[in-house]
Amino acid sequence: MNYLIIASIGLLGALIKGSTGFGFSMTALPLLVFQFAVKTAVPIITIWSLTTSLIIILQKKTFTVNRENYKIIYWGALGTIIGTILLAHAEERFLTLVVAFIFACLTILSLAGVQFKMKHRKMATIRTGLLSGILAGSITISGPPITLFLNALKISKEEFREIFAQFDLFTSTVAMIGFSISGLVTLRIVSLAVIFIPMIYLGTFIGKRINRLIPQPAFSTLNLLLSLASCLLLIYRLL
Repeated sequence: MNYLIIASIGLLGALIKGSTGFGFSMTALPLLVFQFAVKTAVPIITIWSLTTSLIIILQKKTFTVNRENYKIIYWGALGTIIGTILLAHAEERFLTLVVAFIFACLTILSLAGVQFKMKHRKMATIRTGLLSGILAGSITISGPPITLFLNALKISKEEFREIFAQFDLFTSTVAMIGFSISGLVTLRIVSLAVIFIPMIYLGTFIGKRINRLIPQPAFSTLNLLLSLASCLLLIYRLL
């Protein structure tokens, strides 16, 4: 186990999330799976992601989220419970391949600029919340479905960051409870996650400032390309 590599992965993921408001898991998990088994990496990433969301929320002095948009969080919590059950009972190698494949597909869709067309707001909220929650509970990723949903609503950048941070905070908390009940959270895992929290804070802090200096499309594209390369390399190693 290389602590420098783990610290770099956490820093990179926090840097991305601090800049864009999301993307921590898509960046960090494929890389961390090279160091740990999926069922170890997922709880660690969840703790780190929970930390970054908490930092983002605490930095806000006022909140502007529309009450209607909070409904996606409630459905996300339900989906997260389902996701943690899937993680606890899935076979390790199969789960790793599924994680890499899903990440690769979602990354390609994001790079292609796929847009979500919404006909019925209520049903779209339920589907998006459940799907994002299941992904958050099983492989720590909830970003792409929510991103497509919120972009379709054409909400402001600030509200986007707030909704995503609060969704992640809520679902990560539910996921950690589920992981604990399933026996996936051990003292070793918590210790590993906590050791690198200062690095997570540093990455979030720097990312917020990078947001003002680097064009967002270029930064996001670089993040997606890195995620895609990691996923394809992981698939190649396992096949």
